[in-house]
Amino acid sequence: MPELVVTSAATIRDDGRTVITTRFSGLDLPPVWLALPEGARPDQYSETDLGNVSLGLGLLAAMHHGAELRVAHPVSARLLESVPEYQAILTTWYPDERQRVAVHAERVSTDAVRGAGEATFFTGGVDSFDTLLRNRSTITALVFVAGFDIPLDRPDAIERTRRHLRAVADATGTELLELETNLRTLFEGVGSWKRVTHGVALGTVALALAPLGFGTVRIASGKSYAQLTPWGSHPMTDQLWSTEGVRVVHDGADAPRSGKIARIAREPLVHQHLRVCWEQMERENCGHCVKCTRTRLFFELNGVGHLMATFPGTITLHRLLDEGFHDVNDVFNARLLAAALLREPRTRAYGAVLDERVRYIDRRHPDPAGTTLPPPDLRDRLALRLARRRARMLEQRQPLPHRPGA
Repeated sequence: MPELVVTSAATIRDDGRTVITTRFSGLDLPPVWLALPEGARPDQYSETDLGNVSLGLGLLAAMHHGAELRVAHPVSARLLESVPEYQAILTTWYPDERQRVAVHAERVSTDAVRGAGEATFFTGGVDSFDTLLRNRSTITALVFVAGFDIPLDRPDAIERTRRHLRAVADATGTELLELETNLRTLFEGVGSWKRVTHGVALGTVALALAPLGFGTVRIASGKSYAQLTPWGSHPMTDQLWSTEGVRVVHDGADAPRSGKIARIAREPLVHQHLRVCWEQMERENCGHCVKCTRTRLFFELNGVGHLMATFPGTITLHRLLDEGFHDVNDVFNARLLAAALLREPRTRAYGAVLDERVRYIDRRHPDPAGTTLPPPDLRDRLALRLARRRARMLEQRQPLPHRPGA
């Protein structure tokens, strides 16, 4: 079995930012750098802190390549104790993609007292806002990592997002911690960002924040407990990145996206700064993709659709009928949305169209093999064409969002 050796160092780069650089030997893997928030210093990072980051970055790569992992630094005893459980979960979820591997590192038990700071990853989306607003009394910092959802070669999109996040931080009395990284260049060869690697990326950044005084780091849930499937960020795995010095919390899985929107719908900061769209990066939201449409309809149900300043144009239901049905999770979300739309007079017609589509999918695929729906056949395509035509006519006849007094 090959061996992957991982080592990290904290240095100051030319612009004055402290950067943790992680290098790999034994396998042909690119070096990874993580630029820390302004004010961070290399001397704040002990050998154990660097070892924790090295383990976070090296573990999935070792499991993917079937290589023993050797960390060239001491590692938190608590973190090392979590490794067997993490490997058990990942190899159960993805038996053809991951192997259990031996991990070699000096085990260090520390008496570290967790810092008083509490941070939460924040992108300006529904999940992020829900976690922030529910924990507003304890959260002291928002974490934004350029290079995760927004690539480093899009500085325009990064700066646009940064302006919104700074406004939210200022309004909530929190600090905005800005980091940047090329971490995805490593993980692109290791597994799907959504299904596998983004949770490890978040956990590794949480480990890097611990020496800066953040004893709690929250990761907003992307799914509710009712929707749980193998996923990169998950309540079973996120907590395993905790150490003696930092507690990593998977937050908000008590509610589906619709419940979270209901909780945040009246907050003016949400109206002015919500960002959910990943279809494009030319503006905050395109307003018409599946994610934008689904989100807008839930805000419309809460009576504030007309207040959502970051969404242009009117709601386009017809795209949701097609592009919004790829897997069982999409069907779950559509079923919740259709039921809610049917309960409100002003959205009932939209609910009827969506409900008819959900019922068709349920009839055609009552028990799909796996989580992904099978490719559509001729019958499916004809049914979709009729549903989209009906939706387009409805959009012209009763455009949303509804504006009071119009």
